[in-house]
Amino acid sequence: MKSRSHQFDQVEALDSWLSSVATADFRPTLAVVFMGIRHDRSRVQQAFARHGISVFGSSSWGEFTEGDIRDGTIAVLLMDMARDRFDLRVDDFEPGDETKVTAQVVQAARERFERPSFMILTADLRTNGEAIVHTFESLLGPEVELAGAGAGMDLLNQENFAFTEERHTVRGMVTLILDADRVRMASRATCGWQAVGASRVITRSEGMWVHELDGVPALDAILRYIGREDMDLSDPKNWELEVNTLPLQLQREKGDPIMRPALVFDEQTRSVMCTGEMREGDRVRFSIEPDDDVIESVLEEVRDLQRSFGEVEATVYFTCVGRHNSLGPRMNREIRQAARQVGSSMVGLLSSGEMARATGGSLEFNALTSCCVLLREVEA
Repeated sequence: MKSRSHQFDQVEALDSWLSSVATADFRPTLAVVFMGIRHDRSRVQQAFARHGISVFGSSSWGEFTEGDIRDGTIAVLLMDMARDRFDLRVDDFEPGDETKVTAQVVQAARERFERPSFMILTADLRTNGEAIVHTFESLLGPEVELAGAGAGMDLLNQENFAFTEERHTVRGMVTLILDADRVRMASRATCGWQAVGASRVITRSEGMWVHELDGVPALDAILRYIGREDMDLSDPKNWELEVNTLPLQLQREKGDPIMRPALVFDEQTRSVMCTGEMREGDRVRFSIEPDDDVIESVLEEVRDLQRSFGEVEATVYFTCVGRHNSLGPRMNREIRQAARQVGSSMVGLLSSGEMARATGGSLEFNALTSCCVLLREVEA
């Protein structure tokens, strides 16, 4: 399989490139596309449809190929993967039916391929990512290969979306189903944030809402930890810059902890809502300010993944928008060095949550995490 990547400021430039990129040795069949919402999605879809190229794509907070992160562009990875080795689905969710819909995706994948693997893009921030990954794992076993991310948006504050060349969804997910016997895929999710202090017990919670830590209202416990009991909660920038970048770290019996930043709060109940389910009795630790070691931890895992995988023919890179907010321009170094390490064309987005196997652990719905996905066609 060959691959090509490029990044565009205008749909016209994308269309022109698609007209010229095909050669006798490269006939693209599949594109991974991440784009700013300011572009006309239907025109992007039409450009790929005119050239007979299937699309696995979403809106994004920012886009990149092998270089620096930009926002409001169209980033594309083209592959000439054999058409009988992949399939695409678009499914919509009603509130609370992620498990049911995911089970339908699994059934369809089993009918298509004896041993499927998956990439997923979800369209709505309210999507229960944990229900999705746990359903895949429960139906296909703990070794199923799966990676995915939540769509983002740009400054226009419109609806996120995921799309193919024919359809889109603002509430569901797009699934790329691969024949794992003929397309090898490997992924790993790494955060790198360091923890400090003893673990705290979640003593009262409901779903994604944490009400108490060690019997203390969760909001008070967090503000006390960062030394900002007097924080002006009416200014959302204070919360985003001082709390979201210091996630709670949900401890697991096996593997790395899972980052659970507090997304929003309820000032009356003194509760916080995190990015995934938080059960009573679970243990969490607080994080310290990120430094360059955060990036080095991710790059070391990318190196280890690539060494075990071997030759890479295409790479997709999901990384949380919260990492970019926390690390700023240092994220560009992570992306450039990761691209050099894998040695293939690459495309990536700033995402809203990441679905992948945590280092040394199980499939998880992650946050503040980078997920590197490696691909290569093989003979069955």
